[in-house]
Amino acid sequence: MGIFKDNSEVFYRSDFDKKNKADIRTLVLEKNARDKYDKKIRNRIVVVLFFCLIIGLALTLIK
Repeated sequence: MGIFKDNSEVFYRSDFDKKNKADIRTLVLEKNARDKYDKKIRNRIVVVLFFCLIIGLALTLIK
């Protein structure tokens, strides 16, 4: 049973039993940092697409 799933890999409990707690904490912190960075990028993409939609609508209404 995996504890959490990343896009490329799954970490299993048996793997965690072999590592010390500091390694586990590092893995979790790295995953949280990646998730936060991915969320920032996703938000920026949404803002850019929304801005393009507004400009497209404005150009359509002007013509």
